[in-house]
Amino acid sequence: MSVDALAPGTVVGGRFRVEQLLGEGGLGALYAALDQQTQQSVVLRVLASEVAHSETLIERLRPQINLACTLVHKNLARVIGIGKEGGLHFVVGERVDGVSVRELIARQRASGRTLGLKTAYNIVAHACSALQAAHELGSVPLIHGLPGPGALIVAPTGRVKLTDLGLVPTWATAGARAFDRLGDCLFAAPELLRDPRRAGIGADVHVIGLLLRELLAIDPLSDVPPDERQARLPEGIAPIVARCTAADPRARYATLEAIKTDLYAALQRAEEAGDTVGSGAAPAPAPAPAPPLPAAATAAPRPRTLGPERRPPPAAAPPLAPVRSTPQARGPLVAEASLEQLLADTSGGDPTECWVVHRNRLDFGPFTAADLRQRLYRGEFGPDDLAIDQTTGARGPLRRQPAFEQFVRVLDRHQHEQTAQRTLHETHQRDKRRRATVIVVVALCLVLTAAVGGTIYLRLRHPVTKERIVKVYRDRNHPSGPSINGIKFSWSAESPTQAAARRRQQRNRPRRAADAPSTAQDPADEVTYLGDASKSGGDQLLSQQQIQSAIRDHQQQLVPCIVDQARVDPRLRQVAIDFGVRGSGEVSYVKVNGESSGSFHGCIAQRLQRVRFPAYDGAVTHASFKMSLEY
Repeated sequence: MSVDALAPGTVVGGRFRVEQLLGEGGLGALYAALDQQTQQSVVLRVLASEVAHSETLIERLRPQINLACTLVHKNLARVIGIGKEGGLHFVVGERVDGVSVRELIARQRASGRTLGLKTAYNIVAHACSALQAAHELGSVPLIHGLPGPGALIVAPTGRVKLTDLGLVPTWATAGARAFDRLGDCLFAAPELLRDPRRAGIGADVHVIGLLLRELLAIDPLSDVPPDERQARLPEGIAPIVARCTAADPRARYATLEAIKTDLYAALQRAEEAGDTVGSGAAPAPAPAPAPPLPAAATAAPRPRTLGPERRPPPAAAPPLAPVRSTPQARGPLVAEASLEQLLADTSGGDPTECWVVHRNRLDFGPFTAADLRQRLYRGEFGPDDLAIDQTTGARGPLRRQPAFEQFVRVLDRHQHEQTAQRTLHETHQRDKRRRATVIVVVALCLVLTAAVGGTIYLRLRHPVTKERIVKVYRDRNHPSGPSINGIKFSWSAESPTQAAARRRQQRNRPRRAADAPSTAQDPADEVTYLGDASKSGGDQLLSQQQIQSAIRDHQQQLVPCIVDQARVDPRLRQVAIDFGVRGSGEVSYVKVNGESSGSFHGCIAQRLQRVRFPAYDGAVTHASFKMSLEY
């Protein structure tokens, strides 16, 4: 399969169906695809030939991708895996819809403006969070190599996601030509180009520093000499960029979290000084409407976007504060509106996107009042999160803002009622589980009692005699032989000697002298001395059921011996077999019709020797059974 063959509908790796070509870059062609196994939209990157044609580079890339697959983070486009289809090598990852940071920067520069410091902080903070998680993934940090503007995508929700984790270090080893084709190659740390396999966390820190510079500078990085990169940056930002891009990696920030801390402090100082630190509001990706959760809601809220700098109100707009949906503006209420009514009410609120929410050192918005109520209901924000009205400049918790006081009060009551109902339901379920547990325990006790009683009965009763008819068909190769229709197995009663021993065993196993003499010569006639469990031998015996079970599983193997003997001796009507089983589970002796020799005995003995009985702590267990032939 070739790259040209990846037309819409092509299935790669037996799983991913290509939908369309998204673009081509230094890493390779990027396709939108559908994972037919999970029905999820994914991106499929066919690796560029500089790497795909080198087995050495592919083997170097594979462990990086496998490690990246284990990382799940909200600011990281998840890596799904690496595969091969014919001559193509490909990497599959999560598809993130949105706009790249590179495109955001280009839009602002085209209008002669830069992104604001708040927006820059949001982008850098999200990227640092993803990189910090990658660096802490294993014993050896997993570095990205080029977390620049082209690798960062702003989703419609306002969240920044880092893409292409695990790919860049291998490209750095593929040669200057392959690496220079990467869109953000100018951001790369010097040590990554010198020896990619020795590059560490400092390589990502270097790129983040240049990313911060690119977000806040009007001139592209390619147009500025290295010694002028910190020029014309907002106050407090130049030292951060300088430390990130220090020539010695040891002089850079040790962690990405440290960059976030210093950058946030610079942002706070700028706000206290009243400096907007930017030449305009930051653009946001085109919103994708999402339907509200409650059925009564009629307006679909806009998803949150990266927070821009505070915008001045439109010159022609009248004052908006008097017409906000506060209780005073609506007049006296006979009864407080329900949560569904407040969520569905879009006519009385301010339609302007003037609300920004500050949470976890990040700004989200701007939102309309109706949109923000929806997000409060869904739990994206809390009533105590800081809200900023960009029209009036009012700041404070959402529950203290006049536009949201009534809604937060009703929402608190609604959540309290839900919590009470949930607690009542959980208590009811817990009581049901407790009752079910008691019933199960009682049932188990009854079953256990019945099982113990049955076991005691089976052990104390006299061994039963079991019979079974084994169907034997006439051997076609010997048509002159006897026609045996069946063989009936019947177990003989236990010998008096062994029965007495078993009764002694059941009477708490009284101890006997270990050196008691034995006068029997034939092992079948020998009085079985079971030994002393407190010394070298135990006094256990195999149960009749254990012996019968083992013989029943192998009795078909004895049939050929009987058929052959019936041909030799047509008068054969009955076969009596006596045998003993040692404590190891092996057969110790065999007698056939009272004989211990002969071809018939040898055949039966040989097959019985293959039977393995359960091992037990005892000397020998004797058993016998008969087989009656039916002609």
